[in-house]
Amino acid sequence: MRYVVLGGAGAMGRITVRDLFETARDSEIVIADYNFKNAQSVARSYHSPRVKAAFVDVLNLQATTRLLRGAFAVINSVQYEYNLHVMKAALKAGAHYLDLGGLFHMTRRQLKLHSRFERAGLTAILGIGAAPGITNVLARFAADRLDRVQEIHIRLGSIDKTKILNPPPLSSSDWDIFTTYPGGQVPLFLSLYVGWVAAALALLALVRGGRAGRFWLGVAVAGAFLALGANNPAAVPFHQLLAVFRFPEKYAYLLHLGLSLAAGWGVHSIPGRLRNGPASRVAWGVTLLCILEVVAVNQRVNLTARRDYYDLRDVPELALLRRGEPARVYHRDHYREDVTSVRHLYATYRRELVPNLARIAGVEHVGGVEFLNVSGHQAMLGLVENVPPSERLARRLAFLGVRYVLTSDPSFASSPDWTRAAQRKTELLWEIDRVAPRISIPETVAARASPALGEVSEHAGYSSGRQAFVTRGERVGHGLRGVVVSGSPRPNGMSAFVRAETEALVVWLESDYPGWSASIDGKAARVVRANGLFMGVWVPAGEHRVEFRFLPTGFIPASAVALLGWLVMLGLLTVRLPRQGEQASVG
Repeated sequence: MRYVVLGGAGAMGRITVRDLFETARDSEIVIADYNFKNAQSVARSYHSPRVKAAFVDVLNLQATTRLLRGAFAVINSVQYEYNLHVMKAALKAGAHYLDLGGLFHMTRRQLKLHSRFERAGLTAILGIGAAPGITNVLARFAADRLDRVQEIHIRLGSIDKTKILNPPPLSSSDWDIFTTYPGGQVPLFLSLYVGWVAAALALLALVRGGRAGRFWLGVAVAGAFLALGANNPAAVPFHQLLAVFRFPEKYAYLLHLGLSLAAGWGVHSIPGRLRNGPASRVAWGVTLLCILEVVAVNQRVNLTARRDYYDLRDVPELALLRRGEPARVYHRDHYREDVTSVRHLYATYRRELVPNLARIAGVEHVGGVEFLNVSGHQAMLGLVENVPPSERLARRLAFLGVRYVLTSDPSFASSPDWTRAAQRKTELLWEIDRVAPRISIPETVAARASPALGEVSEHAGYSSGRQAFVTRGERVGHGLRGVVVSGSPRPNGMSAFVRAETEALVVWLESDYPGWSASIDGKAARVVRANGLFMGVWVPAGEHRVEFRFLPTGFIPASAVALLGWLVMLGLLTVRLPRQGEQASVG
């Protein structure tokens, strides 16, 4: 019997391999992994002809199907976003399927394949990772050894020993800085410090300030509770409640607001009432003391010089990005573990603040929340995230029109495949060769039904802009000829002048989204989806000006409602209503 463990060289996969080796003693085990060297290393450690290594790219459906053909079962240990790819390959190969889970949303999509597996006579078991999974096995194991079982309680816990992703305060000098690393993005620093004097006054408000003081102090406590997010021990029993706060650090503002106003009530309660004379001077003196304390701490902890934030003349990447044509920049985070203070951390990552760097340089950045204007975010991000530095990654980025990669990850420099496909410009910046133009006229336009973007994006024709595809039923063409004489993308639009020798499709690498419209020489034209993610418009032979314009679908109705609201407000301000007791005159 033959088993294939996809991702078998990973942390979870190699445990599965060990279990199969010890329990299925007459079986053949294939350790299949994208990192073939690691797969070979794990296979050699068994010193057995039963254990073999194989290379696999699960985004390549045909190759994965060939690998699984003849296997009794495939145990899928790769990242959950690839579960559907593996399930389809298992169906084609006639192999039973198991995976470690799909984090709800992916599992719901996988369940739609139930009838296909049933017709094929195959079994697919989803989510045999932690829970449900090993917890169910352990519970049954324990239940079989007991006389009677009334209830089974299962609780999971873990300890994240990663130093940099969710750290404690960085050093003793930074005790008053709260750091978060949301979603693996560049960290956001928020000082929760409002001063010992202010804190003491807030406590005084709790005792003497009455209901108002207690209320604002309660707001401050609630703000601190929510701002701590995953660092809050209460996040374990209340994880479902706290999960709605996607960016918990923003609730630090509640802490600042509540403590500030509570401290104000504390000042108010010192003399009883603020009046002219000694009492007023005492209150002003205490307020000034609060301000001086906060300023002193800020000077010690934070970066205060203007040049620390605004003087970017020493950033070589900025000069290079400004010098070239407008392009897209992809950023891959790589956190170091040698950071000792907030000042050190900011200086370390200053050159990698990609959203700001890209905006200043006048280029777009690809990745994070602003990934190509959000539309198709998951599809686009899935093409490049978790793909190691390689020619494959370079082609996928080229397909998206990405020319530059900004990263401090050392694996890029050590990858021969990557260094063949990209040139190193600085310590952090790489430039990719042969990138698809932002605006182009492909030579061939084909129709594809539900294409696998992973395979398509690696094709040299698509990643260079020479070929394009549209959805099934759309117009196609071969031997198309034309050039883009000029093109100028701008916010909410694009204008291009094209010269077509034949009928041609003008492709623009901007995400297709409701609200886009196109025109040719001022006449409305139909927008077609090109390359699965972007937009195109067919133009006849000749010279033409092509325009794309974006107007949100609800913009006009919303504008009408806003205008009506302003008219109502103006009417209420200008019309004098009769006062109580007055009678409207008649005649």
